[in-house]
Amino acid sequence: MQNTYRGSDAYEKIIISLNASDLNSAKNLRQLLDNCDFQQAIIVLDKTGVNFKRSWLGLFINADLQKVVITLDQAGINLKESWQELLSNPDLRKVVLVLTNAKVDLSINWQQLLESKSLQKMVLGFDEAGFNSTENLQHLLESANLQKSLAVLNRAGVDVSGNYQALLEKPYLQKALAAANDYLSYDFSRLGSSHGHHGKSQTKQFVRHLMAREDKSECGVKMEMSQWVKGYGTFARSSSTQTLSRLDFACDSGLFPNSSATLFFAMSKVDREAMKQEVVSFSGK
Repeated sequence: MQNTYRGSDAYEKIIISLNASDLNSAKNLRQLLDNCDFQQAIIVLDKTGVNFKRSWLGLFINADLQKVVITLDQAGINLKESWQELLSNPDLRKVVLVLTNAKVDLSINWQQLLESKSLQKMVLGFDEAGFNSTENLQHLLESANLQKSLAVLNRAGVDVSGNYQALLEKPYLQKALAAANDYLSYDFSRLGSSHGHHGKSQTKQFVRHLMAREDKSECGVKMEMSQWVKGYGTFARSSSTQTLSRLDFACDSGLFPNSSATLFFAMSKVDREAMKQEVVSFSGK
């Protein structure tokens, strides 16, 4: 294959820099002459102002990192801002390759991926489970409810790998799990050290019961949400009608819409009691 970089100023700069480094053996210089990806990656980093001399070895021996550098440059992503994270985070490098193979536009989702290690792991989980089509991965990147669903399954100790299909096919299941995740994510400490402890325990039970049930139709999901509000176990307490209660999160999930489309916090006491009665008495009929 003809080397398109030979004779250029950048190519000469690569040779001089490599010769001055601790990689100046004949074998390494020969590899450089034959490795177009390495040459292109170095030129990209030099162009973007990255001090690549500190990372010669890591880049030289890592073909995937070379491909990642080239791919991100082609997507118009600022490598100077991302370089240290790319060097230190193998999951992020794998994510770039997975999304590139699936033809997902990296430029749209890059900042989100860069900032969220949990999202990186979700992408890799989809890939490992074989749900790595463009449509599935794009849905994951765009859907906050799907991301929250995967997060809450992990929090509740539910195996994620066997539930990808159901989550992708059932947006109402995502809504229910997203509501549970929002409840578990809320910091109740400012309301008192014990406030929310019972509700969070009940919420984890809700997630486990929901994913274990055979009927995951919309009706089945709403029946399980009804039980979440009522409570699990002999000594369970039913949800209150206060803001930040389980009832609040269940109502704002969108699965129990009220006629006025009013958010729970803005409802009157009478309307909240009516909503609670509607939720706890839901039977699917």
